[in-house]
Amino acid sequence: MTSTLTIAAFVPSGDLEASLKHQLPQDHYSLTCCRSAPEFVRLMEHEHENLDCLVLGSSPDLPQLTASLREESLLLPALIIQADDSDPVCYQPAYHSAEVWSTPEDDLGSSITRAICRFLALNPTADKASETTAGRTKRLNQRLQGRLGYLGIYYKRDPYKFYRRLSSGEREAFVKQLEADYRQIILRYFTDDSSLTDHIDHFVNSAFCADMPVSKIVQIHMDLMDQFAKQLKMEGRREEILLDYRLTLIDVIAHLCEMYRRSIPQGS
Repeated sequence: MTSTLTIAAFVPSGDLEASLKHQLPQDHYSLTCCRSAPEFVRLMEHEHENLDCLVLGSSPDLPQLTASLREESLLLPALIIQADDSDPVCYQPAYHSAEVWSTPEDDLGSSITRAICRFLALNPTADKASETTAGRTKRLNQRLQGRLGYLGIYYKRDPYKFYRRLSSGEREAFVKQLEADYRQIILRYFTDDSSLTDHIDHFVNSAFCADMPVSKIVQIHMDLMDQFAKQLKMEGRREEILLDYRLTLIDVIAHLCEMYRRSIPQGS
């Protein structure tokens, strides 16, 4: 994460508070815990503009608490933690449609990040938000995007759009687009074109979001080099110049590796 996330927690039990303090280190999280629902509502009324996410312990007071928050249009990313570990999580929306349910044994840091990312994708009108709430949500989204950085990209990836899950036709179309994008990188790589970085970022982001195997990227490079080699041979030119473009492949793979390094949550 790029900076401290500010968390407000409704903790009906001391065990939940202890679990939060144990799992959420102070160098990454600023945590405020409230034992009673009225105390938590007061905290929200005064500090909601400064909060990044809520952690709500499941309890008999939770329905009234979330109802009060909705009535006041105080919508924030929310992680709801079930009260009894032995009971299955019911996953019934208690606060809004982007909330995340979890257990005390889960990685709460990753669960908080998932809650934030789901909220970032939430359309405020879907929860009948007022114009004021929509404005607050937009400002919150802008702040959270900066807080999450690359980590937000990781959680926004759609597993159903991963390369390995695409149909044969979808794979072919996706690879053709990547080939076209990579060709543009090759054509610009040894020039002073200021758009080169944008082209590399776009290519790497597409490959990352599709969970593209590195071997496929290498194959795209090799196929393109073969095409260029045939063209050079037809023109009676030497092919050795293509060896320099190994730097392009190394550069792209390095960018992709760095994206994975910076985005995948600790413990994944």
